Amino acid sequence: MGSRERAALLLLLLHVSRAPWQWEGLSVTRLARGDRALEVGAPHQNVCKGGSRPHAAGESGARAVLAIPWGPRPGAQKCSDGTMHPSVRLVNVNIPSVSINVIFIFKVSTADSFRRESDDLTDHMQGESHRPLRRSKRRWVITTLELEEEDTGPFPKLVGELFNNMSNDMSLMYLISGPGVDEYPELGLFSIEDHENGKIYVHRPVDREATPSFMVRFDVANRSTGNIVDRSLLFNIRIRDVNDHAPQFPKEEFNITVKESQEADVPILQMVTVDLDQENTPNSQVLYFLASQTPFLKESGFRIDRISGEIRLSGCLDYETAPLFTLLIRARDCGEPQLSSTATLHIHVQEGNNHRPVFTQESYHLQIPEGRVSPSALHLQVHDGDSPLTSAWRVRFNISSGNEDEHFDISTDPDTNEGVLSVIKGIRILASPVKMEPPGHSYKLIHDPANWVTVDENSGAVTTRKQIDRESPLVKDSFYTIIIHAVDDGFPPQTGTGTLMLFLSDVNDNAPTLQHPYLEVCESAVGRPLLLEAEDQDLEPYADPFTFELHSTQGSVDDKWKLGKNWGESVELLMVSSLPSGNYSVPLSIGDRQGLSQKQIVHVRVCSCLGGVTCAKSTALGARAGLRVGMLAPVCAAIMVLAVALFSLLRCYSSFEPKRNCSSSPCEAGVQTLMTCNEESKAISTQVAHCG
Repeated sequence: MGSRERAALLLLLLHVSRAPWQWEGLSVTRLARGDRALEVGAPHQNVCKGGSRPHAAGESGARAVLAIPWGPRPGAQKCSDGTMHPSVRLVNVNIPSVSINVIFIFKVSTADSFRRESDDLTDHMQGESHRPLRRSKRRWVITTLELEEEDTGPFPKLVGELFNNMSNDMSLMYLISGPGVDEYPELGLFSIEDHENGKIYVHRPVDREATPSFMVRFDVANRSTGNIVDRSLLFNIRIRDVNDHAPQFPKEEFNITVKESQEADVPILQMVTVDLDQENTPNSQVLYFLASQTPFLKESGFRIDRISGEIRLSGCLDYETAPLFTLLIRARDCGEPQLSSTATLHIHVQEGNNHRPVFTQESYHLQIPEGRVSPSALHLQVHDGDSPLTSAWRVRFNISSGNEDEHFDISTDPDTNEGVLSVIKGIRILASPVKMEPPGHSYKLIHDPANWVTVDENSGAVTTRKQIDRESPLVKDSFYTIIIHAVDDGFPPQTGTGTLMLFLSDVNDNAPTLQHPYLEVCESAVGRPLLLEAEDQDLEPYADPFTFELHSTQGSVDDKWKLGKNWGESVELLMVSSLPSGNYSVPLSIGDRQGLSQKQIVHVRVCSCLGGVTCAKSTALGARAGLRVGMLAPVCAAIMVLAVALFSLLRCYSSFEPKRNCSSSPCEAGVQTLMTCNEESKAISTQVAHCG
């Protein structure tokens, strides 16, 4: 900075707790060259003018003084002319019987001549704004003006009142102007009916969404002269929101297309609404609901997120079952009263290629003249379950083998979807004598643990002998392993091993079953969910999500039990009312995704619980167990007596039998051998002992 020093003085926010004063000007005392203090004062009337002495703390009419020191020199005194000597270290604001918080921001610079900078500051602030800062009592008093929109009156309705204390000295007239009075919008909305009392009236309902607030101006004039006698008061009249707008959709109907293979976790559409009520309030907070679905199918449903409005699939779509769904979406706000609106969503299902074409015949026979071409020689009919005349229904044919010389060509009839086989090159047949010889080897089935197939010894053809079950424990990951040996006629015979991996495609031949059909519940556990878990041995798409239904054939089932939330692979079972202790059978039907279901029984034991947590051990069970032991004891004793008698009889019989002489000959002692496994291509030599 060189010889120039600068300091920042923070002085802002005036608040007076008693005897309301206000600042009307700014007094900055002159600081001589070399001085290190600055005084900012808020004089009241003519305090400290004309050489009067400085006021002591606590005197009436004392001056608010802020002395800012920034030098090391000791103490200074404030003179009667308002100047400060250097090195004043005390900073205070002293006004009797009131509390003042003052913050103001400006910059003080000291240079060779502080008088010149002070004069520049004075010249810069010339005008009405550059007046001595004075404190004065607040003259305007006004009640809170806040209106509720769509107020029904009666009108005109008193909404507030204002007062100016200058009415103590003269007869005043209160005036109002601005938007809502004599300016757009809402001309003539507010008025002061009696200009003497300052009462403010509203004359009709107000729409907050059109005008949320009005900045009006109040003036006070001398009734005799009509001159404005005080500063204008600007006041912002806010309109309090009421819930008078329902959330609105952009349009009443929506149309979308969804693929038949749509995944359940991916949103298909997000519904959006606009609520004109005040933002971030319950009046504009919107929740979404699925009011209805047409047609309603358990395996093909939809759900909507209440907060975000995202719509997702719940289940699977099937074009053949339902090509179109119509959903009624309801949007409701959270205000009082709750308002809502609806929109219709049409969901068109786009068919997927989920049906493969199937030939109506397994084999075809065709006779053609030798050496001639024959267009459209054979028509091959196929069946495809997809919608006709769609890309998924259209069949494309090709010849996989037997056309190495390109004698044939196949195309698709666009109308019938048939395959048209044509002979495009003449076929020549060369006949020559052929001597058929036997193959010289045979086939043997080595490994077939389930005994499902047979192998033709000569041709090696593998055929099934009984129905194959993919859910068998002998099937691993849908593959069943078969091992076949091919053995030639040589000596020693040579063997080749072939492994046949039989892939078994799944069919829906297993209905879902309960994993644990036995449950226990306390008598007092009304409404507490019991989790029923199901399983299906089939694969997708013949497994979960499952459907659960209570069988109401027994009239008392619905009165005692009900199903809760369905989790796909499990469901909640709830006891409707407290039941007496005992065993209960709950009939339940469980179906898979394709609708294959079966009836099952859930065995529920209702019992008394210690502490309401777990079932207590039943004394009756112990008594019944003791009874069973008592009944079985005589039976066991009788069996033991019979066994002892039989053992004694056998010993008596063996004592009368004559002793036999045993020689060391292996023939007399019996032949005991182990089977010998010879290596391949090794001569086999077997000797059998003869007992003569």
